[in-house]
Amino acid sequence: MVFLATATAVLIATATAAPLPPCFLSMGDWGYTDPHVVSMSTLMQKAINEPETYGCSNVSLTLALGDNFYDRGVGSVDDPLWESIFVNQFRKFPAFQKQPILATMGDHDYAAVNPSEQPNHTRAQAQIDYHYQKDPLWVMPDANYTYTETFNNGMKIKFIMANTEALYSCIHLRPEWCFQPDHDKWIEAELEKSDNDTSIDAVIIGGHHAVVCPLGGHYDPKLDAVL
Repeated sequence: MVFLATATAVLIATATAAPLPPCFLSMGDWGYTDPHVVSMSTLMQKAINEPETYGCSNVSLTLALGDNFYDRGVGSVDDPLWESIFVNQFRKFPAFQKQPILATMGDHDYAAVNPSEQPNHTRAQAQIDYHYQKDPLWVMPDANYTYTETFNNGMKIKFIMANTEALYSCIHLRPEWCFQPDHDKWIEAELEKSDNDTSIDAVIIGGHHAVVCPLGGHYDPKLDAVL
């Protein structure tokens, strides 16, 4: 199923913050060429260029929360979908050219969850390879990674970008399809590091599969139980 792409502006504020706090953008289910995506991109560019219009002092990064390339991900770093979906609709515009895009995997980025159907998850791996070979600001150094940003109000936030497709396959799909079975332990370890790091003001976990989503009243009790 293909959903409409969605984008959200998130404000980062403290009790002593300036009147306009810094923000970042978040989008999901965005990976196709469509008038809705073009409209979303246009509004996101406006938020970056005119942040005060949206109650922000600046917008410094964007989260791309999976299903980045419908319908079956990308085959390589040279797949034409990079150009049509990512570059032409986002990266080629000045507002996005210096904008880190913190990306994570969705189910469509894998094309097939069963590892026997897609050895080494090659289509998902292509998005990791793109970070190293084409665009370092497409931030996906691994399927799971962390990224720390110090915003212009002084807040230091750690982003834990989690491959929730691994969690989902272990929880909901056939047991033999489970990969990264210790994934929840990685998340727990990263949270513990953050608890012990006094320089970190907040932690945000980004991922594709939601525990709770207000659209349609979605709730995933199995994912909730793991996390």
